[in-house]
This record gives sequence, C-alpha cells and structure tokens, in this order.
Amino acid sequence: MSEIGFSGWPDDKLYVNIRADFRLERAEDNDRYAGPGSLRLLTMATVWDGDTTVQAGWMAALPWTSDHGDVLTDERDVWLLSGISRAAGPGRVGVTGGLAILGNPLRFANQDDAPLLWLTGAAPAGDVALSSRIGGALGTSRNPSRLTAAVSAERGDPWRIGVTAEIGLTRAAADLHGGVWLARRWGCESARCD
Repeated sequence: MSEIGFSGWPDDKLYVNIRADFRLERAEDNDRYAGPGSLRLLTMATVWDGDTTVQAGWMAALPWTSDHGDVLTDERDVWLLSGISRAAGPGRVGVTGGLAILGNPLRFANQDDAPLLWLTGAAPAGDVALSSRIGGALGTSRNPSRLTAAVSAERGDPWRIGVTAEIGLTRAAADLHGGVWLARRWGCESARCD
C-alpha cells in the first residue's frame, strides 16, 4: 500500500490529516485487487496539554474505488476517538480508544459498531521519528477482533516520507501490511509536530 497525504496544525490545538491510499491486496482465495483504496480525513483536538496530553477527535473513511460510485454505500466508516499520552523521557507513551461506526446504520443491515483500543509509543532517533502501536478493533457479537502491531519511521520537514510495517495478531486482521507514504506538513510551530 502507498499513501499520499497532507497533515498539519492549522491551530496550536487542532491537528488535521487528509490522506489517500493505493492498494495491492491478495486474499486467502488468491483474489487480487490493485488500485485506489480509501480517502481518510482525521481531525484531533488537544483538550489538555502538558506532560500529560488529552485529545479527542474523529476520522471518516470514504472509499474512492471505481466500484463504489454510490456515496451512501456501506463502505463508509466513521471513527470517534479519544486518547491520553504522557511524556516518557524524550518520547511519549499513550492509550487511544474509541468507537468505529462501520457502514451506514440507516441504510444497511450489516452495519456494526466496534470498540477501538491501541497502546502507542513514539520517540526520536536522531532526525527520524519512530512510533509504534498495538491494538485495533475489539471483537463484537457480529465481528471478530482485528488486532495488529505496527512500527513506523518518518523523516523530513516540511515534506515527510515514512514507512510502516504491521502484522496481524488475530485471524481477522490482515497477516502483513506494509506502507510507504509522503506527506506535507504545515503550521508546525509547536514541539508537538515532531
């Protein structure tokens, strides 16, 4: 998977990230897909800032593949998120949780909600920013859990390039996921941008 995106801090307490991905996927039955994936918009607001930081926000995922022409298909997801992190030496550790509203509850019977939970960590290594996370969507009566472990590295300013490697920890999660992305940052007056 590859991604291109724009991220930044239009205000000292507001983070915005817009990204589009291109996918190359192979399922267990050898069904393959190559092409556009989804367009994602993430907004996070800092509610409390200091050694301990509290954030809240949302993310919308909109597929932009050619076979999803109807804007109201069940492929649109919205995530409601909140997180708390704390300084740990030169880095940060945290917990992020929330609720994923999968599909349109007004139009589709297969719509479901899934609780979300991640443990996160980030630290600088010279001019490279390293981060990790473990967690994902917890199981419900209609869907199994999709838990993963991921590590990422990024560098550059204001254009940033990054790589991500992720492995699935549960049967319903993707076995392996790798990504390369390019992003342009703006509004990075704060130390929070690193």
